[in-house]
Amino acid sequence: MPTTSIYSESDGVVCWQGCLEDAGPDVENIAVHASHLGMPTHPDVLRIVANRLAQPEGRWRPYRRPRAGVKPASTAPSRSRK
Repeated sequence: MPTTSIYSESDGVVCWQGCLEDAGPDVENIAVHASHLGMPTHPDVLRIVANRLAQPEGRWRPYRRPRAGVKPASTAPSRSRK
């Protein structure tokens, strides 16, 4: 079963080393810069969770961070300016 651990070295409550999963073909550990209480609403964490949930069953792929300066694709309909 694919497993993703999202952790923060600046958590302040949980020892981040204890959050790491052992390496495997469908296991990944993803570091974010967030506080312990801020993690549930942190934009990077929400993007990662949405990405993990959107993957089709049986076709797991490692998470790819968006390139710096590139905004993630929006799910909102585009608005044309007139």
